[in-house]
Formats: sequence, structure tokens, C-alpha cells
Amino acid sequence: MQTLQLRLTKELIKKAQELVDQGLYSNKSEVIRDALRRLVFNEELKLKEKRSFLILFSSDFHGNIIQYKKFFIKAYEDKVDAVIIGGDIAPKDPKHRIIKQQRIFLEKHLIPLIKRFYNKNNKRNHACLTYLMMGNDDFKANMAFLEKHEEKTGFKIIHNKCLRLHENFKIIGYSYVPLTPFVYKDWEKLDLTNENEHIKRKGFIVEGKKSRGNHYIKVRFDLKKRTNTIERDLKRLLQCSSPSKTVMVIHAPPYNTSLDLASKGEHVGSAAVRKIIQEKQPYITLHGHIHETVDISKKFLESINKTICMSVGNDYMGENVAMIKFNIYNPASAEREVI
Repeated sequence: MQTLQLRLTKELIKKAQELVDQGLYSNKSEVIRDALRRLVFNEELKLKEKRSFLILFSSDFHGNIIQYKKFFIKAYEDKVDAVIIGGDIAPKDPKHRIIKQQRIFLEKHLIPLIKRFYNKNNKRNHACLTYLMMGNDDFKANMAFLEKHEEKTGFKIIHNKCLRLHENFKIIGYSYVPLTPFVYKDWEKLDLTNENEHIKRKGFIVEGKKSRGNHYIKVRFDLKKRTNTIERDLKRLLQCSSPSKTVMVIHAPPYNTSLDLASKGEHVGSAAVRKIIQEKQPYITLHGHIHETVDISKKFLESINKTICMSVGNDYMGENVAMIKFNIYNPASAEREVI
């Protein structure tokens, strides 16, 4: 502790002595220290309350254009500063679960919608970018097509990237999920580097197919070869930024939380995601993937130590869309709304 000499009026010294006489403080120095602490804290609090950068987040639209339109209307009306879409952007119904059909949806529907939103904001001199990534139901073969349009359309692809979001905040995106019971494996990986999936997961399959160009190739995961894992990827990505100033958009939610509950009440999130959150303590994490989790747990927000984790729990099957809005300077006050 350092010594600081102060010159105070007789009235202030008298007031300080009165507080000491009342037994509230042990001496006048303690009174002054406490007064300074309160002053600094209150000023910091006022500053935080004034600062604002609004984010609107959702995920798992699966090509539901009615939900998309509602989401972007809300973003425009609330004049948010950034829009984040956390994966599973293209249709997955039997008719459109084809590489070409998903690409047509991106070209004819999603990209024009984002461009109109971007242009409308430009006309009122309001900057608002859309940050998006694919999810496990999107074909990776269409990534090059999506990348071709991002600069001129008002969106940025965030998967496997570390980008500036606002001031000294950065945003990291990650699309991969642990092994699932489903056949399409473009965005699946082994989870932990040193633990076999059978310890925490049930019902997954190791054989499936991945998209290449306009066709598919067969794949099989070897559970013994654990060099290419979600855990390793996330550790590498976080090297680019200070975790305390990082918003991580990870399609899979952290394992064994209120954010990863499937229809039968089992936990199906990523153990690697949870491990990285516990070890690195990023500022905020945003998740999708498990549509029903919020309906089951009744929670969309959970703290893991200092990290605020949120899962939107959007059900693409209907017209109502779930979304989360929050101020980056006060994420604990985030609100989830279904429109």
C-alpha cells in the first residue's frame, strides 16, 4: 500500500472523525480510503451503464425464411450494432437436404436478405454487420460460395476465425460439434484429446459422409486417433485474443449444463467446449445446436465461473423465432425473446 498526502477542509476532517466516533471506521484514513473506493466504483458503474453495443443472436434457422425475416426486422427496429447467427443456416428438409439446393437457398434467399438489411442500415448511417457461420446440418461444400459474397453483402464468416467485433472485443466462431447419430459428418469431430467418446456420449455413429463439390464421400472416424479434436482447435483459436475480451460463438453448447439438454433429458453438449470455458474463461459464449434445451431446462443463460454462456434454443419447425439480445458491456442482463 502506498502513502498519499491529502489536504482536507476542517469540515471534512470533522465529518470523518464523527464517523470514527460512531464506530463505523477505525480511523480517519479508513474513512478516506472507503470514500475514494466508493467514488471510483460509482463512476465506473455509471460509465458502464452509459456504454452500449447491442447484439442480437440466434441460431438453427435451418432455412426457415419466415424466421429469418422476423429476426432481421427485430434487428433493424431495435437498431442493434451487430447480428450473430450461430450455425445451421440452410434448409434440411428432405427436398432441400442436397448440396445444390442449400446453395440455391443461400444465393436466392439468405444472402439477398442480409444485403437488404445491410443497405437499409447504411441509408440511416448505422453500421451493423452480420456475423455468421455454418452448423452441422450445412454442407461445407458451399463454403466457397458463401465466402465469395461476404465482403460485398454486409456479412462476415466467423468459423475458425478471430475477428474484431467492437473496440477491443473480438469474436471467434467454431462450427464443429461432437459425433452425432446423423449421417452427414461435414462439421463433426472427436471431442476431447484424451478421452474416448464412449465415456460421455451414447448413440453416435462413426461412419457417414461428407460433401465434396456436388457429391459425397464416405468417411469413418477412428476413435483411437485423437490428434484432430475440438479441444485442440479451440485452444489454438483462443491464442489470438485475450479471453476476457472474447465472444466465442460455438455451435455446440458446453456439456452437462442447462444449455445442452436433448428431448429425453440427456446431456449432449461438448465436453471439450466446457473444458476450454473452465480453463480459459472467455467473456461470453453463444451456442445453438440443441433446439429443445431451453424448453426443457427453462434457462438460456448459465455462468461457468466468470464466463457467461447462452444458448438460444430456437425451434426452426414453426414460424416463431427465438433470439437473445444483450449489451456487450452488460451481458448478464441479456433477454431471450420468442417472436
